[in-house]
Amino acid sequence: MPALKPKVRSDLSVVEMEGEAVIYDELTGQIHYLNRTATIVFNLCDGRSTIPEFSKDIAAAFSLKPPAVERQVRTLIRNFREAGFLEGTGPAGTTTSSNGSRSSKAATKKSSKRPPKRTKRS
Repeated sequence: MPALKPKVRSDLSVVEMEGEAVIYDELTGQIHYLNRTATIVFNLCDGRSTIPEFSKDIAAAFSLKPPAVERQVRTLIRNFREAGFLEGTGPAGTTTSSNGSRSSKAATKKSSKRPPKRTKRS
């Protein structure tokens, strides 16, 4: 089996400011916030490098020990996969094929309940 080369889905809307990222997933209507570290790893998920390769690059850039960095990177990649950020994974029980079409594994829908409106009483 070839080494995993994670790649971020091309249909996510990403805005970066001051090294941090906000990601909007139109499929789920969810907004995600990434801190600086997660943003670095997110940007390296371009489908060209394996997790050990870019973990070594991060470790060298920040003078850190590669094994510790790789453990942290793998945790972030797992979180990205669970959030549906990566190609081949989708949000809430969907999978993405290489041509971008999605199929549902389960009919799971997240609902966002809003609190009731408050009205003024006279």
